[in-house]
Amino acid sequence: MDVFTGLRFHIGEMLISVFYRVTCAALIGLSRVIVTPRMHGTYHSIVRQETDNNYCIVLTFWNQLHRTFRIDIPQEAINIGVPYVRKHLEAGELMKMPWEKAGKWELSEGTVPQKVPVSLPTDDIKDL
Repeated sequence: MDVFTGLRFHIGEMLISVFYRVTCAALIGLSRVIVTPRMHGTYHSIVRQETDNNYCIVLTFWNQLHRTFRIDIPQEAINIGVPYVRKHLEAGELMKMPWEKAGKWELSEGTVPQKVPVSLPTDDIKDL
């Protein structure tokens, strides 16, 4: 076994879990119980206050228990990524990242990403 064996296993697991989550969300219709991609997307924001939320990948129970559950951020307002890695990385660089010291949570010019207010038409708010 090597890294690629694990990678192949987890890709299959990921596809099965996506099908499972989509089916459950469609049947139940509750993003307050089942984690939806839209809800979990908040976790991938470059804004630290948003990143420290919605850790779960299947059920929202743990987020609710630890008060890290947020669904009040419109998907269009989320800038996804890691602030100190704002460039394309090759596969080899990505594989080394877990063993390297993480950079400061700031952009290359030294600023900390902040929440930018987004105004949405009121018709769109009811669909969020």
